[in-house]
Amino acid sequence: MHKINNQTKSLHNIELFQDITSEAAEAYSGGSTVNGLADVTLFSEPGRGGVSLKTNEKIEDLSDFDFDNLTQSITVENGQTWRFYEDPNFEGDYIEVGPFTTTSAGDLAMEISSLQAIS
Repeated sequence: MHKINNQTKSLHNIELFQDITSEAAEAYSGGSTVNGLADVTLFSEPGRGGVSLKTNEKIEDLSDFDFDNLTQSITVENGQTWRFYEDPNFEGDYIEVGPFTTTSAGDLAMEISSLQAIS
């Protein structure tokens, strides 16, 4: 229980509180990034806003991290080009984002389901 404005409320009754998988918690907190820097960060809002998911590795299915079809902007912080796919398992339409770039997800906004470095 938690006290808010002298009212006792269960955290499970607060609208923004939800249980997430341990994999999602790791991803939201930065996952296995080196020196706290992620190779790729996905954002749920345009302009690097909203909730973010950071990774240094390919992800075959963003639903495993509760981030499927949420991406609206992307930052690539390494010297690789990354490909972001409409479907899980690196299938379907895709966009490529080059090294050291921040961009919108363009035509795939709210549709990205997997990602991997291609160079």
